[in-house]
Amino acid sequence: MYAIKIRHIINNNSVEGQGKIEKFFLTNKKGGYFLNNSSTKFRGLYFVQKKEDSWTLFKTVDTIRMEETPLEIINRLFCFEKKFKNSTVKYLMYNNSLLLDISGNIGFTLTLDMREIYDFSEQGRIYEVYKEGNYIIIKYRKFRDSSLSELLYEKYLVIYTDAEWQPISQWEEHTYEEDSQRQSPPYKLWVYRAGKFNANNSRLVISYSDSKEEAVAEAKYMSENFSYIFDEEMQYLASHIKIIKYLPEDILLSYASALKNLDNLTVNIDDQWGLYGGLPWFFQFWTRDIAVAGGALIKRKRFYLAKKLLFGFLNAISQDGRLPNRVPYSELASADGIGWIFKRIYDLLIALDNENIINFFISEAEFKKLHEALEFSINNQVKHYLKDGLLSNGAHETWMDTSCKNDTRSGARIEIQALFLITLRLMQYVCSLLKENGEYYTSLEVDIKNKAREAFFSNNNLKDGKNDLTQRPNVFIAYYVYPDLLDAEEWKLVFKNALKKLWLDWGGLATIPKESSLFCPFYTGQDNKSYHRGDSWFFLNNMAAICMYKLDNKLFSAYIKKIFEASKKEILYLGAIGSHAELSSAATLLPQGCLTQSWSNAMYAELVDTLY
Repeated sequence: MYAIKIRHIINNNSVEGQGKIEKFFLTNKKGGYFLNNSSTKFRGLYFVQKKEDSWTLFKTVDTIRMEETPLEIINRLFCFEKKFKNSTVKYLMYNNSLLLDISGNIGFTLTLDMREIYDFSEQGRIYEVYKEGNYIIIKYRKFRDSSLSELLYEKYLVIYTDAEWQPISQWEEHTYEEDSQRQSPPYKLWVYRAGKFNANNSRLVISYSDSKEEAVAEAKYMSENFSYIFDEEMQYLASHIKIIKYLPEDILLSYASALKNLDNLTVNIDDQWGLYGGLPWFFQFWTRDIAVAGGALIKRKRFYLAKKLLFGFLNAISQDGRLPNRVPYSELASADGIGWIFKRIYDLLIALDNENIINFFISEAEFKKLHEALEFSINNQVKHYLKDGLLSNGAHETWMDTSCKNDTRSGARIEIQALFLITLRLMQYVCSLLKENGEYYTSLEVDIKNKAREAFFSNNNLKDGKNDLTQRPNVFIAYYVYPDLLDAEEWKLVFKNALKKLWLDWGGLATIPKESSLFCPFYTGQDNKSYHRGDSWFFLNNMAAICMYKLDNKLFSAYIKKIFEASKKEILYLGAIGSHAELSSAATLLPQGCLTQSWSNAMYAELVDTLY
C-alpha cells in the first residue's frame, strides 16, 4: 500500500491530504456502478439486470489497469480524475456507459469478468473480441456448462476509442485480498484479459447492452456527445448539491461528497424510485435505510423526492401492520421499517407546515390515504405485537439483524417502542389536520409511554430490552425518534452511562459494551461475529452526535467533536474516496463493510446541518 495525494474540489473550494487507497465509486442513477481498482471481486463496472419482479447486477469490466501508479486522485463529485506523471484520466459513468477522457500519453489494460454479480461458475464462458469500424465489439456468451450445448444468454460491450488497440485474449487468475479478509469466498476467479490500449489525448467509451445494435448505438451517442455529457453532469451537480452557507473547506467538501453519494445511491429502476442501501452489496431498496436517510433529504428541502420515497410505502403495508424489509423481497422480517417510515413522514409534514406549503405538497386525498394506512398499521401492530403494553419483535427483526451465541434481540426493544410512539404522534397530527377524533391514539401513546418508562428506565439507565440489561447504542435512536420518553436530565444520565460502556477513543460507539464476552474489537467480515457486537456504525455515530448536540452541546462537546472529526476523515481520506462507509472496526478508525452506505452519508449530512 502506498501513499497518494487525494484532493476534493467543488466550485472554487478544495481540500487535500494523504491517503493510501485509490478506490472510488461512480454510478449511473439507474442502478449500475463502477468501483475503481479495489482488491475485491465486486470491483469493476456493473449494470442492472432486470428479472420478472426483481433485479440483480451484471458485471462487465473487472479492471481498467493503468501502466503507471497515480500520483494524485481528484474527486470532483460528478467525476473522478487520476493524475499520472505525464497524463490525466477522467472517469464518468452515464446511462449504460463508462466514459474516460485521457489527456497525455498512457497505456492501460482492459480485463473482463462478465457474469451476474453472485454467479461464480467458471464453466461455459466464451468471449469473442473483434473490431468493426471505429468500434471494438465484445460478445460474451454464457453456456450452462463446458459442453457449450445450452446457451443461457449473451451480452455485449462495445468500445469506442481513438486510442491504439492491441488484443491479448488471455485468461488469468486474480486473487481478491479484501474478500479473503472478509471471509467472503471465492477469493480467486479467472478473468479475461481482453487487450491493451495506448492512449494519446484519447477518449474511451464502454457501452453495455443485451444486443449488439443497442450497445453500438449507445457508444455512438456517447462518443458524439462526449463533452456535452461531462458539462451536463457538472451542471447537475451545481443544481442538486447547492451549498448555501459558509463552511470551512474540509467540512464543505466532506458534506458535499456525502450529499452527492446519497444522490448517487438514489436510483430509478423501471420507473420505481428508491435508494440503494449501499454498494457494492446492498443494491436493493431497504425500508429502514431509506427512511433513516430521508432525514437529510428533508433537511435539504428535497420535498418531492422525500414524499415520493416515503409515501410509496403506504401501498405495501402487510396484514400485520408492518412493511417488508426490502425490495426485492427477502424473508427477513422488519420490526422497525414501518416506524421509521412514519417517523420520516412526520418530519416531512412538520417541515412542510413550517414552510407554509403543506397543502401545496399533500392533497386532502393523500392525507386521507395516510390516515387509512396509519389506522390499518397501528391496529394490526397492536393486534399482533402488543404484549403487556409494549411492542415485541422476533429474532433478527431490528436493524441489529444478525446473531451470535443466541444474541438475537427478540422481545420488547427500546427503539421499537420509540418508533411506535412517534407513529401514534403522527396519527394524532393527521387526525387534527383532517378534523378527525384522535383521542384513542392520544390515550394509547400515553399508556405505552408510561409502560416503556417503567419497563426500560432503571437506575439512570435505559435498558436495550425489557429483559435485557445489555448496554447498546440504541438509546440514541430512542432519543432521536421520541425524545419525550424521558426528561432532559434523565436523558443526560442515560447518555453518560451509555458512553461509559460504549465510547471508542477514536470517535465512535461500539455496538456492545467493551467488557462483554461477545465484544469483537476488529471487523470479522461475513461471519457477522463483530457486525452488531463491536463494530461501530457511522450512521449511528453521527445520529448520536446529533442527539448529544440537541440535548446539551456543551456537556457532550468533546464526544460530538470526536465523532464529527472521525466521520469527516473517513469520507475524505480513508475509505472509498468521498464516500461514507458502513462501519469501522471498534479498535481503530478503519472503514469496513460496504464502501458507501446511504444512511451513513445521509446522517453525516444531517450532522453538518445540525452543527452549522
